[in-house]
Amino acid sequence: MTFPEASVIIPNFNNGRESSVDGNTDLLGDLLNSLESTLGEALSRVEIVIADDGSTDDSLATARAWAGRMTVGNRPFLRLIELEHSGILSGVLNRLMQETSAPVVFRFDGDIVLESKDWLDRGLDAFRSQPRLGVLGGRQLDHLGRVHSMGDLLYHPHGYQHIGAGLEKDVVCEGFAPDHVMGCFHVMRRTAFDEVGPYDTTLLRGQTIDLGVSLRTAGWTSWIDPEIVFTHRLALRTARPTNADSPSGIRSSRASFLSKWGFDRSCPDLARMRARLGPTVVPEFGSDDSDQAGIGESDDVLLNRVELVRGVLRPEIPTRILTIGTGDGSVEAELAEYGISATALEDRLHALESFIGGARLPPHLLDDLGGIPIESGSIDLILLDRVLERDGNPIRILAECHRMLSADGVLLLLARSMTAHDQIRTPHRSDRFTASGLRAFLSSSRLFRSIGVSRRPMPCSEPGVLLYALRRADDADGSIGEPIECL
Repeated sequence: MTFPEASVIIPNFNNGRESSVDGNTDLLGDLLNSLESTLGEALSRVEIVIADDGSTDDSLATARAWAGRMTVGNRPFLRLIELEHSGILSGVLNRLMQETSAPVVFRFDGDIVLESKDWLDRGLDAFRSQPRLGVLGGRQLDHLGRVHSMGDLLYHPHGYQHIGAGLEKDVVCEGFAPDHVMGCFHVMRRTAFDEVGPYDTTLLRGQTIDLGVSLRTAGWTSWIDPEIVFTHRLALRTARPTNADSPSGIRSSRASFLSKWGFDRSCPDLARMRARLGPTVVPEFGSDDSDQAGIGESDDVLLNRVELVRGVLRPEIPTRILTIGTGDGSVEAELAEYGISATALEDRLHALESFIGGARLPPHLLDDLGGIPIESGSIDLILLDRVLERDGNPIRILAECHRMLSADGVLLLLARSMTAHDQIRTPHRSDRFTASGLRAFLSSSRLFRSIGVSRRPMPCSEPGVLLYALRRADDADGSIGEPIECL
């Protein structure tokens, strides 16, 4: 008997034509066709197992038909396990792991398509060359053919986000170590899974992140091979009737993860995460005390800040204004020329040493902008100027802004940007946000909702800066749109 070099496991629930948006896209069938075409004669080297979780569409018939097909050596193309519907993906995955035997396991969601022909050998080579490699991922394209993700950040000041989102599909990129690999294409060393598994069945969503945290704390690593390419066609599938994807199900999963690990999996407080997982998993991202934002700025930048603030003010309505990180006092001095008084906060001593002087008081110096001694709900307008990206734990600053804002208050948030190309060159960089990363950070925080501003809220261009206007929100009404790029 020949033992397989790799196991391919596919959990399936309603990935058929009847569950596609256009009613004609055979999601599971297309995956199986791509398996056959990319593997070719290498089919004899793998075992393929589908576990169907009680599908009610035509995908079950598709799986049955492929289970009846024979390959070289009169072997069935795949083995099908038919389960009663549970809606618990973790349980289905645990059953698949029990039913397979190879040392490397390729887990594919039923709505992906494999694009590269050498994924099997590249995957096996990665595990042979990296003895502590626990999880491997590839280049995930969306249904439009652009990069959706090449791994994810997790142990990072900006929270959970996709690396390389929005890039062209053929972008040149070297392999690198991400914090996390998404479950739609998730390749594992079985001995690593056996050490920390099984999947946690109390988590309806985020079970792969949970397993990834367990693997990382046990000393296993992750890797992205960008030459392994696949398309994830989630957008072509209709919503499935499962509690796991409902708002309440997602909230429940996040709460369960928080209870288990002590931090929010989507937007963590890095201090809490580091205290739980240790500094070998969560490195220090120290604050950049040498940052020059707001010190000796050009007249154009000062005009931009003044006009931003003036654009929010309403005649005859008293407004309590707080500026954070604006630097040497020039912004506050310019506002004073218009009769606008603002309280300034700084955490950089050299910003105060550069204070322009005059009749105004210098900014208040604080050691920690995550603990501001200002009464809750007492501020109507906060200008937070390029601060989040230079702090090692920015969620605490964002939470303080939420706490201090009045019910109808506005947070004007400016952050320095980087492109997705910049990100894939240095994936763990934290001194800039990508546009998608800043949006994800704000959305995952669930603290604010974005509000509309004029098409050109600042009179002068300021390349490399992103802008949001935000109001307080709760889980029910928080919605974050795209940031304004100040070109």
